[in-house]
Order: sequence, then C-alpha cells, then structure tokens
Amino acid sequence: MLSKESGAASLTYVKAAIEAVKSGIGDCLVTAPVNKKAISLNNIPFIGHTEYLAEAFGVEDVVMMFVSEN
Repeated sequence: MLSKESGAASLTYVKAAIEAVKSGIGDCLVTAPVNKKAISLNNIPFIGHTEYLAEAFGVEDVVMMFVSEN
C-alpha cells in the first residue's frame, strides 16, 4: 500500500541492510523493488535504491542486474 509509513519502513530496511554489509554481518545485499513514491512522501529525495546504494558505499560506477528464469 502506498503510504508515508510504508515508504519510511522500506528505507529503514534498506539502511539496515547497508549497515549489516558495512559491519561485516552480511557478505552481500540483494534487494527487491521499493516504491519510490512512498519513500519520497517522507520528503526524502529518492531516485532509486541503485543510486542510494552507490552513495552509501561511496562508488560512482554502478550496475543494475535482473535475474529471471526466461
């Protein structure tokens, strides 16, 4: 459901995953789709989590990858 609260929760989970990887608790990070509009309802400029992750890890070159059986 599109709401300010669901957007805030989504971003909280992404931030927690970033911290888990940075602290060594996790070895990698896999994401699922998030609702950019819901996150933006919290007055957070959010283009997408690919860009958000790039900034969080201090990298400029990023790649988005999709995996499918087809």
